[in-house]
Amino acid sequence: MPEFLSVFPPRQAGRPVAALALAVAAAIGPARAQDASAPAGGAAWVAQECISCHDTAAVGRRIPPLWGLDPERFIAAMEAFRAGTRDNPAMVSVARGLSPELIAQLARYFAQGPRN
Repeated sequence: MPEFLSVFPPRQAGRPVAALALAVAAAIGPARAQDASAPAGGAAWVAQECISCHDTAAVGRRIPPLWGLDPERFIAAMEAFRAGTRDNPAMVSVARGLSPELIAQLARYFAQGPRN
């Protein structure tokens, strides 16, 4: 096993991405989501956390990019994660840490395309 995975319990050693996502969710939890009410400010700040995994280089991986995504599709996916009807432990945790208002702001933000 690679040394960096040794910090995870044996049954979680294959899940470093899930652990990272849980850490992100904790960092941007409900308290942060409430502070992030301005579309350009709060959503942009939280989006930086999202694109740490969901960047344009994610195309060849199992993590989809978010830039240019239809807002309704983004919101539907996040609502499914929040409800637990879409299965991905990391995204369920992240989505449950975001308010519906912030999810809508993120949807609009990502629909506009990548920033330079």
